[in-house]
Amino acid sequence: LALDVERGEVLFEHGETPEQSFVVLRGALALLGERGPRRRQLAVLGPGRFAGMSAAIAGGAYQVTCVVRSSGSVMAFPGVLVRKLVHSGSGEGVALLHAVCADLAGRLSRANNDLAGELMRQNICRDCDDDVAAVLAQTSR
Repeated sequence: LALDVERGEVLFEHGETPEQSFVVLRGALALLGERGPRRRQLAVLGPGRFAGMSAAIAGGAYQVTCVVRSSGSVMAFPGVLVRKLVHSGSGEGVALLHAVCADLAGRLSRANNDLAGELMRQNICRDCDDDVAAVLAQTSR
């Protein structure tokens, strides 16, 4: 089901049961982490990126809040359908699982690079062994 979405629209909230998962077709979504009453932007997802799939696959609650950052459109998939497809063992389910894993691996890599760069910028590694500092500098590129 393709849906038009407007800036500021909340697609799902942290802690909710995954009713739907999304693939961005146009525009951008922001994933927000919560710490107490404050929200922090963790990622921006553009076309082709997944939102809410890991929660739908696992059957747990959403771990982040998803808000439309720039108006566009998304493809919405019922959470129960995603779970059935992935757990069916079909070729389509395996392909979806591989795509979601690749997306998550890319997010993890970008977060690691951002963290390494921040550590270097703040000179937190001033007491690090030279080899560790070199590895952090290389991963932040």
